[in-house]
Amino acid sequence: RCNRLAHYLRKKHGIKPNDLVGIKLERNEWQVIAILGVLKSGGAYVPIDSDYPQERIAYMLKDSQCKVLVDTDEIQTFLKDTGGHTGKNPRRANNPTDLAYVIYTSGSTGKPKGVMIEHKSLVNMAFAWKREYGLDENTCLLQIANFSFDVFSGDLLRGLLFGGRIILCTKRTLLDPGKLYGLIAKHRANVMELTPGLALPLLNHVSDNDLSTDWVKLLVLGSDICKVTDFKRWHGLIGKNTRILNSYGTTETAIDNSFFETRAINSIDDLLNVPIGKPFQNSKFYILDANRKLVPKGVTGEIYIAGEGLARGYLNRPELTEERFLPDPFEKGRRMYRSGDLGRWLPDGNIEFLGRADDQVKVRGYRIELGEIENVLGMLHSIRDTVVVADEPHGDGQKELVAYFTGDQGHESGPIREHLKKHLPSYMVPSHFVQLESFPLTPNGKIDRKALPSPKGLGIESGNRYVPPRDRTEERLVEIWQKVLGKERIGAMDDFFLLGGHSLKATRLKSEYHKAFDTKLELRDLFLHTTLESHADLISKTLKTTYSPIVPVEKSDSYPISDAQRRLWVLSQFED
Repeated sequence: RCNRLAHYLRKKHGIKPNDLVGIKLERNEWQVIAILGVLKSGGAYVPIDSDYPQERIAYMLKDSQCKVLVDTDEIQTFLKDTGGHTGKNPRRANNPTDLAYVIYTSGSTGKPKGVMIEHKSLVNMAFAWKREYGLDENTCLLQIANFSFDVFSGDLLRGLLFGGRIILCTKRTLLDPGKLYGLIAKHRANVMELTPGLALPLLNHVSDNDLSTDWVKLLVLGSDICKVTDFKRWHGLIGKNTRILNSYGTTETAIDNSFFETRAINSIDDLLNVPIGKPFQNSKFYILDANRKLVPKGVTGEIYIAGEGLARGYLNRPELTEERFLPDPFEKGRRMYRSGDLGRWLPDGNIEFLGRADDQVKVRGYRIELGEIENVLGMLHSIRDTVVVADEPHGDGQKELVAYFTGDQGHESGPIREHLKKHLPSYMVPSHFVQLESFPLTPNGKIDRKALPSPKGLGIESGNRYVPPRDRTEERLVEIWQKVLGKERIGAMDDFFLLGGHSLKATRLKSEYHKAFDTKLELRDLFLHTTLESHADLISKTLKTTYSPIVPVEKSDSYPISDAQRRLWVLSQFED
């Protein structure tokens, strides 16, 4: 099918090297077929998440000038095509410096920017993974990353290039630790990459179960900061069965550039966050000061990345390309990428990540330019000034977006959220909105981000009429929502997602319900029914249908239930 699609794209659409082909498909095998088909045709693909707002999709298509969009309609046209496209491998058309893909990331100017990655960068990274991860025909990779991110491309290389296979994990399965664990066991997946935030609920589930021999042999944690306490706990829990790595990389340098190995776990006792490790083969790191001079070990500086993985640059953005991709002062004729990340060399040769030098953040694994959100917020005429930060309102290490703004009085969070959803992906919509009379300023007149108040208790109302809890179930739900959302005044008519809930918080909510009410709701129910009142109704209905213990029937011909049978019934209630 990949070969037939490649021949079809060449013949019908004239695809040739460096032509861009958009792919907008749901999560199934056709995503993989389309990517390989585009690459075999000689073109480069542009992944487009179908859940993105239409305005964002339209901008990406216009900016990239895609020659064709491979969506469901185009696939149907291809399947009906009577051109007799052969299933044989097409003639190879690409050179190493031709484009393989263009991936759009958040942009500080208010518009996403396309990163151009060439074939040679992907080939280099693939063989670095093969060497360090031990990839071969026995690899079975559980594919979790979103289609629109570069990690998806990395998963295809790691899983398929060396003869292995990949298992596509649906979003519903990903958010249910029990189902995810079951999927791993069913397909005997032995390689998996997760963000630390997604790994937490899965490994909490694992800790309550005996690990089977089918558990993954390589767990890669990446795309976000990983706490040392979590890393060491996971190592103690599954380290005998699993090799655990903490990886680091950027979209502009072909996915991954370094990794930290658990073999050095005793060296991180005094650190808060797990190091990002040592460079992969053919990657080089410099840590430089403000004058772009090398800093000594232990001194904080900005991370610059050189080597074979560097992107060609940003599509249609020569000024930004020139700003971020600089001549390598230590190796003539080479370039280096200015990452904007801060770090320092540790005595053992690993690198410790220390945050950002600009307004870019990582939240739940997503790379976000805060300026893009601020620009979209500023489109509302009633809002004067805006500042968006990534904060930890619950103190649990999980970052959330908080939007502070000044302007007309009487704002409600509901309409603001709806405005943002029209322009931004859901992961870029802040969880908290705080209206201030004015921003705190530094002595030189700049906004003092460190002095911004905590969002707890200050968030503006959702716009729903406040209805206090009316029974014990709703009172208990209010307590749980306050714990999960970090909000104070929550009523029966409030909407979980309008109050800043998202998929990971919904997973936590499901777990809290199970503990509080000894009942199990499906995650999809929490997405379909979003108000506190509707959750109380769901729980009440579930409790009414819960099976009661079997007790002996008082009849002369009945058989009394033994103690062993009673114990079996009790144990069966814990099956989930």
